[in-house]
Amino acid sequence: MKKIRTGEKLAYAVGDMGACLMLDMVYLFQLYYYTDVLGIGAAVAGGIVFLGRAIGSMFDLPAGLLADRTRSRFGRFRPWVVGIGLPLVLVYLLDFCSPFGGVQAKVVYAAIALSVFMMLFSLQNTPYSALGGVMSGDEKERASISSWRVVGSLVGGGIVAVGTLPLARWLGGSDTSPQAWFYVALVLAAAALPLMVVSGVVPKERVAPEAPKERLSVRAALPTVFRTPRALPVLLAGVAYSVAGGFASPGFVYYFKYFSHGAVLDLTKLGLPWTIPVDYSVFGLVSQIATGCAVLFVTVPVTRRFSAAQVATVAYGGGALLSSLYFLMPASAGISVLTLCALRSVIYAPAIALFWTLLARVADRTGGQATALVFGLACLVTKISAAAGNSLFGCGLDLAGYVPNATEVSASTLLFVRLSVSLVPAVFLAGAAALVHRVAVAEKA
Repeated sequence: MKKIRTGEKLAYAVGDMGACLMLDMVYLFQLYYYTDVLGIGAAVAGGIVFLGRAIGSMFDLPAGLLADRTRSRFGRFRPWVVGIGLPLVLVYLLDFCSPFGGVQAKVVYAAIALSVFMMLFSLQNTPYSALGGVMSGDEKERASISSWRVVGSLVGGGIVAVGTLPLARWLGGSDTSPQAWFYVALVLAAAALPLMVVSGVVPKERVAPEAPKERLSVRAALPTVFRTPRALPVLLAGVAYSVAGGFASPGFVYYFKYFSHGAVLDLTKLGLPWTIPVDYSVFGLVSQIATGCAVLFVTVPVTRRFSAAQVATVAYGGGALLSSLYFLMPASAGISVLTLCALRSVIYAPAIALFWTLLARVADRTGGQATALVFGLACLVTKISAAAGNSLFGCGLDLAGYVPNATEVSASTLLFVRLSVSLVPAVFLAGAAALVHRVAVAEKA
C-alpha cells in the first residue's frame, strides 16, 4: 500500500482539532458550566450530561450505516464530514447560550441543546473516524494516521484546556459569567469550522469495501461486527477508558479550583523572575504537550517493533498505575503534580491512538462492508460511557455535599474530588489493560 503524504495526514488531523475545540469544551467544562455558571445542582447537571450525550450517541450507528451506504464521486465518508460542519457549529453556539427563566427552564433548554449538538456531532464525526480507516490499508500507516489525528485532537483540546478559563475572564470579566462563556464558544466555533472542512476535502478514500453495492441493515450488520474476532474486547476497553476519562476530565477542573489551588511553580530557583500558579490551565498545557510528543515520537516507532495490542496493554496499565498516585499528592505539591501529569501522559498516550488502529483491524475483518458501522458503534459506546462517567461524577459530587462557588468546601467533597482523578479512573484503566491484553494473547496464538 502506498505511503500517505504527511500533508494529507495533517489535513486529516486538523479535522479532529476542529471537532475537539468544541467537544472538549463540552467534555471538560459542560458540568462546570451547568453548576457554577447556570446554577444547576450537580446531580441534575450530571443527569443532563448523561441524557444529552446518550440521546445524541444513538445517532452513531445510523450515522455509520448511512455513511457506509453513501455512494458519491467524493467517496462514502467525506461528504458527511464537510456537509454537517456548519449545522454542528451553530448548535454548539446554542449549547452555551444562557436562556431566560428559572432553573427549570435552564435544565430543559440545556438538555435539548446538548442532545441536538451530540446528534449532529455523531453525523459528522462517525464518518470522519471511518475516513481514517480507509485512507490506507497498511497497519503502520494507520497507526501513523491515528497518531496524527490524536495530535490534532490534543492541540484542539489543549487550546480548550489552557485557554477557556483565562479567555472567559478576559472576554467577560469572570469565569462564572454566562456571556463570557458564549464569547469563548463563538471564538472556538469560528476556528473549528474551516478545520473540519479541510479534513473532509483533502484526504482520500483508498480502501474500498468488498461489496460496494450491498446495503446492510443495522440488524444484519451488528451480529457480523460482534462475531468478528476480538471486536468485543476492543470495544469494552473503549468503554473502560471512556468511563475513566468521564470521571477524571471534569474532576480536575474541581480539583484545581478547590483542592490544589494554592500550588505554585517557583521558577526563581532557576534564576527566572516568575512564580506561576499551578492551576488547571497549566496542568492542561503540560498534559497536552506531553501527550502530543509521545503520540508523535513514541507510538509509531514502538508499533514498528511490537503489535498495537501489546503497546496498548502497557499504555493502559501504566496509565492506571500512575493515575492512582494523584491521590497521594498534597495540595501544595505543584511540581510533583505536573511531573506526574507529564509522565502519565507519555505512558498513556499510545493507547489513545491505538484504540482507533485496533478498530480499523476489526473493520477489515468485516470485509470492509461495515467500516463506518464499526467506528459508529465505537463512538456510541465510548460517548455513552464517558457521559456515564460524567453523570456519576456529578451525582457523587452532589452526595459529597458540594456547594457551587463556596469559599470553603467540605472534607467529603475534597475526598471525592481526589478519588475521581486518581483511584476511580485507575480501576477502569486497569480493566482496559486486561481486555486489550486478551487481544494481544489471541494475536500471538
